[in-house]
Amino acid sequence: MKPTRSRAPRVAAAALLAIGSLFVLAAAAVGCEKKMDPAECDKIKAEAFTLLGKGQPCGTDADCKEATWPQCRRPSNLKNIEALAEMQKKRTDGKCEEKPAEECKDSPEVYCKQGLCVNREIGEVRDRE
Repeated sequence: MKPTRSRAPRVAAAALLAIGSLFVLAAAAVGCEKKMDPAECDKIKAEAFTLLGKGQPCGTDADCKEATWPQCRRPSNLKNIEALAEMQKKRTDGKCEEKPAEECKDSPEVYCKQGLCVNREIGEVRDRE
């Protein structure tokens, strides 16, 4: 009768090889951080500006909200707020570089006026003589 060899050393070696391979793959994945092409980053931001530059249709004041990206606060409708959030997420996920935000002044309240989202105009108080 032949003496049987234990499989334990082979199994242990295979397990160590698998664990080592996982560590190598994990280190490679961390080292190879994918960044979006800067031209693509700029294209997404340009699309966001174009979207904000269009009229923002609304039915009620509840349909309007301030957009805070890609620039200082601007009136927008809820549909476009969602689209802007998706664009901003793409830029964040693509590791696009953002210039430091400029200091934004407080903006007037956003509301629906004649079917478009706008900032409420702040009137001036004049002295009557």
